[in-house]
Amino acid sequence: MIANKNEVLAVALDQTNNWLASEALGPTAFQIQLVTQASVRNLASQFEAVAGDRHVNWDWESIFFKKVRHKNAWMYAVIHGTSPNGFCYGKIEVKEKYVSLEYLERAVPIADLQGRMLQIAFQFARTVALLLDITEVRLNEPFPALVTYYEEALGAIRHPASGEVQYMTVEVQP
Repeated sequence: MIANKNEVLAVALDQTNNWLASEALGPTAFQIQLVTQASVRNLASQFEAVAGDRHVNWDWESIFFKKVRHKNAWMYAVIHGTSPNGFCYGKIEVKEKYVSLEYLERAVPIADLQGRMLQIAFQFARTVALLLDITEVRLNEPFPALVTYYEEALGAIRHPASGEVQYMTVEVQP
């Protein structure tokens, strides 16, 4: 595990929240909050209460304990007021030199986040990558229906170039 994971994530959190504050939705509209062992159960249950008719049924609490805790990974919640309106889970692959977005979900009724969850997730992952001198962000195992959207929104490149997409890459630069 990288020695300064918590420091890197804290800086990425701060920079992403500053970026969100400068966006058109206003300084207090949305913020991201790192999910911890102490907060995951409460945030996940609050999210399920506001999420509406979910497109996926990921168990964010289980994902945290199986994939995030004690690993080179993160999970954050997108918060409006005190309510979690979305979640993101990603990994840091230092040896392979990439940061990946693994799971991303927004509460369906939150129209202000439609189309923005990806931008928020990418901004956070990009910041983590740059802080670690990594130049690639991946979107692993994207839903086939979203591949074209990722290509258009981020300029992501499919891998492999034809057939079923295993992952998509975006090169990042300072």
